[in-house]
Amino acid sequence: MLFVWSAAGWAGHPSQMSRLAAMAPDATVVALSLNASALYFGIAAGAALGQQVMRHAGTWPLGFVGAACEVAALAVLFLAMRRKRRQPGSLEIDLIIPEPRPVR
Repeated sequence: MLFVWSAAGWAGHPSQMSRLAAMAPDATVVALSLNASALYFGIAAGAALGQQVMRHAGTWPLGFVGAACEVAALAVLFLAMRRKRRQPGSLEIDLIIPEPRPVR
C-alpha cells in the first residue's frame, strides 16, 4: 500500500517538469531547479507545520490541519487559473498545427 501511495504521489512530477521545460526553453535548467526547490521547501514546511501541531495539540488535529492546507492550495490554484483566464498573453502552451495547404 505504501508503494502505491508513493507512486501516485510522485507520478505527476515528470509531466510537470516536461511542461516547465516546454514553457521556458531558454531557461530550462533554472525553471527546473526552482521547481525542485519549491517542491522540497513545501515538503520541509509541511513537516515543520506537522511537528508544531503535534507539539502544541497532539496527533488528533493533524488530519484537520492537512485538510486545511489542501483547501488553501486548491484556493490558490483556483485564483491562479481565474487570473490566467483573464490575461490574454498567458504562458499556456497550445499546440498549433497549421492546416495543410492544397498542392497545385
